[in-house]
Amino acid sequence: MKYVDMHKLSEDERIKFIGTTVMQKRISTWCLTDDEPGKIERYRKKLSERFPLLVLGEETRRNFPVKGTGGFTVNPPPQSNN
Repeated sequence: MKYVDMHKLSEDERIKFIGTTVMQKRISTWCLTDDEPGKIERYRKKLSERFPLLVLGEETRRNFPVKGTGGFTVNPPPQSNN
């Protein structure tokens, strides 16, 4: 999946889009957001509450292309071998 600019969506719409896309398309992606205090944690909490099967990576603040951002990976649940 390419970069998707979601700045015009509300936070809850962003959470829904990310969770639904990862679950339906079974892709892994990054959730990147402003590095404002508490924002990354809030996104992680909302995703885990609304999409409990998602596998969320550890929070990171590294040298992303845009300064002042941070994020975490969002992965689909593992497939069962049944």
